[in-house]
Amino acid sequence: MNRDKIFYLLTSFLLTLGFASAGQRPNIVFLMVDDLGWTDFGCYGSDYYETPNIDKLSASGMKFANGYAACTDHNKSK
Repeated sequence: MNRDKIFYLLTSFLLTLGFASAGQRPNIVFLMVDDLGWTDFGCYGSDYYETPNIDKLSASGMKFANGYAACTDHNKSK
């Protein structure tokens, strides 16, 4: 657990350092959502949920389509 925290903090620091050296500020939106399916946003193919603002953000940025959860329950994300 501590190794994960250290990894995320180090990655965030290095990303911020890389953008700072280029003279730009990072523009990152991180959504931490519990019990979200991979097709619950319109940009990922939802026909039921309407998410126009997230769809606009994803159209002008990048989307991540692959992820890994080491555990099948929800305890790791809380």
